[in-house]
Amino acid sequence: MAAVRAGESAPFVCFVDQLYSNDGQIELRESNNSKCIVVVDEDTDVQNVSEVAWRALNNIDPQRDIEFVMGPVDSLDHSSRLANYGSKMGIDATRKWPEEGLTRPWPDVIEMSPEIEHRVDDPWKRAGL
Repeated sequence: MAAVRAGESAPFVCFVDQLYSNDGQIELRESNNSKCIVVVDEDTDVQNVSEVAWRALNNIDPQRDIEFVMGPVDSLDHSSRLANYGSKMGIDATRKWPEEGLTRPWPDVIEMSPEIEHRVDDPWKRAGL
């Protein structure tokens, strides 16, 4: 399991690629100080914040894939309800399967060819952007 621990990408955030234990639950270690945990598929580069954000914003149904829990939080977290106690959020940004209730096919990631990338990027470069 690869992970970006809290503070490496943003305070109190942890990005992890999935690792399932024997009972089918995702195992997370060293996440005590993380108040937002985003779980992505193993083919996602958790060191690339843009890629994680893209996956998280595209691969979730907010009602199904976001979970809130109450519990201990870092004492430096000024936004918690009480000192050392507050909420945490988990986001399941992984591919969904029929066993999880998905009734339609999950799409493949579409990648642009180098020629198309050049055609898209070139006008921006010429404009100085």
